[in-house]
Amino acid sequence: AVARRVALARMRFQADELGADGIISIHSKIEHLHHRRWMEITLSGTAVRYMGSNRYTPSREQEQEQAVVLSSLSPRQPVTVRTHS
Repeated sequence: AVARRVALARMRFQADELGADGIISIHSKIEHLHHRRWMEITLSGTAVRYMGSNRYTPSREQEQEQAVVLSSLSPRQPVTVRTHS
């Protein structure tokens, strides 16, 4: 169970690195080796990104602007969010 969770975490990390919104069609293969003392888990899936626009999904430009702002903040710097009504 731990090996499967590690494999899923690695796959999610790689999808995040690609800028994916999710992973579809996940297939897993479990192979027992050396008289069932070792286990090899292989996962594959397709990283996907939503290409449409709706009020919940920021545009690529908005994501880049947010990344620039967040990268300029120090970890202990408070963030103030102002909303206009």
